[in-house]
Amino acid sequence: MGNIYVHPILKNSSGENVINGSGLYNLDLTKYEKVGNVMPKAVGGLVNTLSYKNFTLNIVTDYKFGGSLISAPYLYLSGSGAFKSTMNYRDEAHGGLAYDIDGSGNMTASANGAYHDGVILDGVTSDGTKNTKLIDAGTFYMNEYGWGSFSADYQNLYKRAVHKNDFIKLREVSVSYSLPKTIVEKAGLKTLQLSLVGRNLFYLYRSLPDNWDPESPTGSNWLYQGIDQAAAGPTRSLGVMLRASF
Repeated sequence: MGNIYVHPILKNSSGENVINGSGLYNLDLTKYEKVGNVMPKAVGGLVNTLSYKNFTLNIVTDYKFGGSLISAPYLYLSGSGAFKSTMNYRDEAHGGLAYDIDGSGNMTASANGAYHDGVILDGVTSDGTKNTKLIDAGTFYMNEYGWGSFSADYQNLYKRAVHKNDFIKLREVSVSYSLPKTIVEKAGLKTLQLSLVGRNLFYLYRSLPDNWDPESPTGSNWLYQGIDQAAAGPTRSLGVMLRASF
């Protein structure tokens, strides 16, 4: 239950990726490849309370290990270049190849080319020769990280939307001070406690790339705990709490 299957990249009999005439990957629509499972292996938390005289420190952490996240928004944002990771191939410093463009719009590799965002995908053409088709970084991201559209030359690699989703989060920290009884009793109270509270503070660890939110999936059934449908991220809150007993 919860397995995630996608069409894999088309490969030839030698196991090499097959590149189409547009310089992009094609999918093998006759096969499915398991790329993850939405069900976590372990979910839990840890509460620590430390007290010294009238002060109390309370720390709540929780975790989830195992289970994958399927995120269409991650592909949308990658395709539009919103993440730091999409700097790859954008320029020479990030692995982009130099090229020139002639009057007909043809791209030609050139060590001193005017453009420096070229990409040649690893693989072979349908006849088995090594791929030499040069494409620009924009074409690479918009196609390899697309979602929803599908054609002979534009086949979404949905595998890129699936990520391992482990995390450890510092869920809450509170520091409390209980006023001395000699002061509290004069006000007609039994206890009076002042607390500073922070919730959803930060992740101590997360496996998702590009600082993506591990808790973006929403829904009440088991399936949707592994599907991100563009939910808003959790809000970090800081506050003051005054607690009294009479």
